[in-house]
Amino acid sequence: ATALALPLVALPDLALGGFGRLQPVHYPPDWAAVRALLAADPRPGDVLALPYAAFRAFEWNGGRVALDPAPRWFDRTVLTDDRLVVGDVVVPGDDPRAAAALPAVPPGAPVDAAALGRLGVGWLLVERRTPGPELPLLDPADRAYAGADLDLYRLPGEVATVPSAPLPSTAPLVLADAAALA
Repeated sequence: ATALALPLVALPDLALGGFGRLQPVHYPPDWAAVRALLAADPRPGDVLALPYAAFRAFEWNGGRVALDPAPRWFDRTVLTDDRLVVGDVVVPGDDPRAAAALPAVPPGAPVDAAALGRLGVGWLLVERRTPGPELPLLDPADRAYAGADLDLYRLPGEVATVPSAPLPSTAPLVLADAAALA
């Protein structure tokens, strides 16, 4: 009985999910339209998601706070602010490009498209109707898609090709697994 109750005691949200509190949420059509537009465009360039924050609270998600879905939804690399803010302390994120992109999208000021291009960013994705920091000034002439939930902007200028991160060696993982099995 203790073994059966342990998961419910350790994860009370699991029990609430079992009683209908967790339900699937369907993405608005803008998400599929922007994904298709990005997939069809052969030009290089990663996407920077705005407002520049890691968490979102969309109306279509009942206002529940969730990790920004854009990096998992789109086929291109999506940069988001991956810093962790705890009170007055800011823990730096893992992606140096995400940190370098922050000064290029100043709130209420024009976007520095050249700086973003040097970072390999060719697109700006504006996730509308979600709270977050003030947006930078965007040029309507650069808008490639305008929807109720998403706007997509193609940045003018050159976009640097950013090399993919090398895959880690599998040898340490295999050795650790062998040691664990032993």
